[in-house]
Amino acid sequence: MIKAIYSNGNACPHVFCDACGQDLSLDPGLGLAVVNPETDEVKFVCKLSLNPKCEQSLGSNQQGAKWIWTELHSFCDQLQHNTRL
Repeated sequence: MIKAIYSNGNACPHVFCDACGQDLSLDPGLGLAVVNPETDEVKFVCKLSLNPKCEQSLGSNQQGAKWIWTELHSFCDQLQHNTRL
């Protein structure tokens, strides 16, 4: 999930793991953006090898399709490009 962290009166967006709440913004190399191909829902999670709780939080898709994942930094780069920011 994305939350605003306030510092010196400014809102600074941070990305947190949807399963365990870890702040992934501190080290984007620890995070993944995963997409459910059935619903297009996006979740942010710790790399599955680092936190089994995060893997369990994804559950399974109704059709058994696998989640599509990308590194968090790549997802953010694509988001910035697609929104022309």
